[in-house]
Amino acid sequence: MDIGKSLNFVDQLDYTKIKSYIEKSNLNKRVKIDTGKFCNKSCSFCYYKHPLNNTDFLSPDNAFVITKYLLSQGIEEVELSGGEPTKNPYIQDIIKSIKRGFLYHNKKPKISMVTNGSLRFDSSTREFYESFSDILISVHGYQEVHNMMVGDKRPEESNSFDRIEHLIKEISYNNFTKIRLNIVVNHWNLEENGKYFLEWLQYLIETEQIIQINFLPMNFWSDNKDFIMTREQYQQIYKSLNSFVTELISRQNKYSYKFFQNKGSINIR
Repeated sequence: MDIGKSLNFVDQLDYTKIKSYIEKSNLNKRVKIDTGKFCNKSCSFCYYKHPLNNTDFLSPDNAFVITKYLLSQGIEEVELSGGEPTKNPYIQDIIKSIKRGFLYHNKKPKISMVTNGSLRFDSSTREFYESFSDILISVHGYQEVHNMMVGDKRPEESNSFDRIEHLIKEISYNNFTKIRLNIVVNHWNLEENGKYFLEWLQYLIETEQIIQINFLPMNFWSDNKDFIMTREQYQQIYKSLNSFVTELISRQNKYSYKFFQNKGSINIR
């Protein structure tokens, strides 16, 4: 990934006014850093139209240059995305380079990541996961529904849901970062199998394992026909989501109360 030309172009611009606006505004000061266009899953509903098989990965040197520049412009946090960040072979060194970029500006590193949860949590990856202020995990159904929806390019990386559940459990147990969830809404996960999925999400909230849930609309690529829903299906699903949130609030037990008290959020888009 040749970021040099882009940075050279940026260097020719006067960003003084933009930097001042960013520093004074209430805008989100988190910026995405693309680690590459490769992913080990094959979700037909992915917002990238073409398969993510590109192995032109972000390098650690470029990660340092980008981070150093972003922070000089008033950005306070970076979020690793892709593709799947953990499939970048340089990801460990990229984290170190980003931390170095923060230290260059005498700032405490604030790094988040969007991931499909493929990289298992164990003694060899603990330090990696400890690097993040929060992690956004994509999960699109309960157990086999999720596995069916995402697809695996490699058989040895199957059982995606089990990997995600294990990752959430271990991170929560060790209490060193916060977890958010992205869920693409469709009739498989929130209509035909919605009861079990919502019960699992409620369990994660009440056991304080997550801080945010985002329910996202489905895209409409032509190869996404198996997941496209009718207006009536959407109405039914969002009725279920409304009931889920209403019940969670009305229960007012100590767990759901603590979730909202700690600025936990449920976003329905």
